[in-house]
Amino acid sequence: MNIKNRSSRGGVFLLTAFVLSAFAIGGCSTAQRTAPHLFFDADVGVRAALDRDDLIIMDSVEGSSSTTSILAGIIQVIDGDRFKFLWIPFFKEKYTYFSDSSLPVRFVSTEDRAYYKALEKVPNADAVLAKSMEREQWGFPLLFETRSVTWRGKALSPKTDR
Repeated sequence: MNIKNRSSRGGVFLLTAFVLSAFAIGGCSTAQRTAPHLFFDADVGVRAALDRDDLIIMDSVEGSSSTTSILAGIIQVIDGDRFKFLWIPFFKEKYTYFSDSSLPVRFVSTEDRAYYKALEKVPNADAVLAKSMEREQWGFPLLFETRSVTWRGKALSPKTDR
């Protein structure tokens, strides 16, 4: 009888270990695609009523960025070659901007970097009229997580007064 009890305990232990390891090894993954309707990401507190005749539509653009967070974001690898430790960047962040919040500088997200990389593709452009944004996220919760974002749209600039 002792052998039978040990055998059933071992089976329960193995089943439990298998289920837990399947969750740990499996990780998590999400993917999201959006197609915003006439989304103009320029929230600077100024609103202007612009018609199609007021804009110069330039080239199609695409920008991508990825961020890998390790140990709940304590270590971050941005675009594969730049690092943050304890949320302090060890590189010059060129996409930082001031915001209305109580913090003088807003932390730049992966989405922000992808947007500005798309905007950089056309040097004279002032904004990107978003056609789509793809966001993928995968990893093991709290251990590591990778987030990739790709913006696609049209670069545009307002016409100057003459």
